[in-house]
Amino acid sequence: MKVDFYRHNLDDECIASLVGAAKQVFISTGPKTQEFEAAFASYLNLPHAIGTMSCTHSLYLAWRALNVGAGHEVIVPAMTFVATIEALMLTGATPVFADVDPRTGLLDPTCAERKITPRTKAVCPVHLYGTMAPMDRFREIADRHSLLLVEDAAHCVEGKVPGFSPGSLSDAVAFSFYATKNITCGEGGAVATRHAEVSHRVRLLRNHGINRSAIERFTNKVSAYDVEEYGFKSNMYDLQAALLIPQLAKIEVNHARREAIVREYNNAFGDTGLTPPYVPPGHKSALHLYTVRLPDEQRRDEFMRALTEMGVGCTVNYRPLSSLTFFRTQLNMRDEDYPNATGIGKTTVSLPLYPNLTDGEVAYVIDTVRKTARNIL
Repeated sequence: MKVDFYRHNLDDECIASLVGAAKQVFISTGPKTQEFEAAFASYLNLPHAIGTMSCTHSLYLAWRALNVGAGHEVIVPAMTFVATIEALMLTGATPVFADVDPRTGLLDPTCAERKITPRTKAVCPVHLYGTMAPMDRFREIADRHSLLLVEDAAHCVEGKVPGFSPGSLSDAVAFSFYATKNITCGEGGAVATRHAEVSHRVRLLRNHGINRSAIERFTNKVSAYDVEEYGFKSNMYDLQAALLIPQLAKIEVNHARREAIVREYNNAFGDTGLTPPYVPPGHKSALHLYTVRLPDEQRRDEFMRALTEMGVGCTVNYRPLSSLTFFRTQLNMRDEDYPNATGIGKTTVSLPLYPNLTDGEVAYVIDTVRKTARNIL
């Protein structure tokens, strides 16, 4: 049997929605994008959501809208995907790395607060693997030090904690609809926010700083527009939105299937020497990725080779930033300065987790992982 690491969940309804959108006048940013933005904002229980080309664009636009740039420092986790850092550096701001919680991989509030200096402008927690960072603590830190708070929720559309959810405590939150995400249009993203002024600037900046969108000019038969500031080409378009709308309607049904698979994995791997992912009590994780940790890094490559040879797709999410050439040489990161992030990055393996995994495929993954763990660990 072969079990892919990931398969998208675009069904016939998604394809029909895409075809329908392709037959309309607007295939760029138009009525479908507006429909998705409204539905997504409603799902998040936030007043504003703006579709973009990617989570990387979303983060960049959020920083720009909040006037973060050259001369500012932003505290970020040492365990994340490179896009978190790249989007920030595009503004001219400086990332300041802090270590993560050893169980969750989430930015540690105590470590983050220790990194605050007079140049600190913001903190950027990342909801790694789908579990929300402790945003109530970060809100307290941000208020105490008069800092901005921006969330990287590339993994975390469905995440919730009693009292807050993505975007409810921050100045802006960025999402990803990349090919492997829980809802996907191949490439895409969104910014959501509580603040009308942030929403207005993101909409402006995603379209070259132009103050009238193409659909506004078409609908209102007004040709005049102005460029209010330099912007970027970052707008979501209707073909992307058409794929997302049906998925958003089914997001909780698909999450329930992920949850059932995770329960089976957790029950099966407890006695294997592998450490399953930790979700704090009371948290609803989006369950974007299912990672297991090996006892040490020496056997990870062998473990992954064995799984792959037996047909079980797997990957690493993510290598520690301090081990990557750019971060090591240009930003002076060292493994020993971030022991928790380094340990997680060097010992984790991501296993298949998506709603259209069949029961037989789940059983095969479990059996293969258990056999491999017995032979190698």
